[in-house]
Amino acid sequence: MADPRIFYDHLPYKYFKSIGKPNSKYVYVARNPKEVAISTYNFLTTKKHGGLLFGFNESWDQFFESFIKGETYYGSWLEHVSEWWRHRNDENVLFIWYEELLNDLPGSIKRIAEFLEQPVSEKLKQEICEKASFEAMKSDKDVKVADFLLLPPSAFFRAGTNKSWKDVFTKEQNSKMDKLLMAAKHVLNWNIDFS
Repeated sequence: MADPRIFYDHLPYKYFKSIGKPNSKYVYVARNPKEVAISTYNFLTTKKHGGLLFGFNESWDQFFESFIKGETYYGSWLEHVSEWWRHRNDENVLFIWYEELLNDLPGSIKRIAEFLEQPVSEKLKQEICEKASFEAMKSDKDVKVADFLLLPPSAFFRAGTNKSWKDVFTKEQNSKMDKLLMAAKHVLNWNIDFS
């Protein structure tokens, strides 16, 4: 496969650094962990062929405890994001929050294009905004990962917001997550509010 190539994955920074080329660029999109927890749980409990995806069979409360402890498929959200955050100022890393994409998609597209040194006309930016909208992605019948797992695209595009956690988290779960995030925020100086 000829360069440049684009790979989409959930790998921690350390793995990308070991397999990437010296001139590789990384666009890392982080998301509110409360939304990540809800999204991951909903994905893992997706029904497939009469059973559950990956044989997952935990209640939300059990999954929440596993998520807080970092005992999920991708390990600790906090460690994963913190590792990339520590490299946010590297010249080949663009760290962006999903919430930034939601709040200013055109500005985020411009920022990503500049980072990748790709010219983007206003017309192209508008086309990208349209194709990157939640509605367009959810209705896209050509979602490769969904095809691979024999799932409908809707299994990957559930809500498109950063507030659905409020419908699921108990007050105690929210408090527990907030304590964890506040401790990390003081150490890492994050520029985002997870409430």
